[in-house]
Amino acid sequence: MPTQPATLITKFSAKAVMLTALLSPGVFMVANAQDTASGAAASASDHATAGDDDAAPCNTQDECVKVAQQYRKAAEQGDADAQYRLGLLYYNGAGVAKDTTQAISWLRKSAEQGNADAETTLGWMYEHGDGVAKDTKQAARWYFKAIQHGSYMAQELFMKLPDK
Repeated sequence: MPTQPATLITKFSAKAVMLTALLSPGVFMVANAQDTASGAAASASDHATAGDDDAAPCNTQDECVKVAQQYRKAAEQGDADAQYRLGLLYYNGAGVAKDTTQAISWLRKSAEQGNADAETTLGWMYEHGDGVAKDTKQAARWYFKAIQHGSYMAQELFMKLPDK
């Protein structure tokens, strides 16, 4: 089990930490969780980093830039996982400038290849109107695709979705 690194990014909104922690274990490690907006977000962040041997170490902004460059190279070659992770880097502004439009673009490319994490993330974004117009039908559509690709998280979120 890897040790938690020093601070990657000390201040996330609770929403961003929850989204990252729940939908992208191993992309970000937040050691300074007390700087987040809520204890629940801190717990989710701690849970997401525990035992993830595939985590890309990213302790400093310079390291995050290098990780983002590696993900971009693979993403541009069509790697769905790299597209998903690059989308999250853009969403959180880690190693790249925060850019929701770019985040959604990379997440969509990944989701269109059947990446359940990207599909779940897009569902969450549509459910909450985060970077896209709030649209429960689109949220349900993405959650359902993720469920078909084996995402238990999407199933849980889909069941809680109002007005399916």
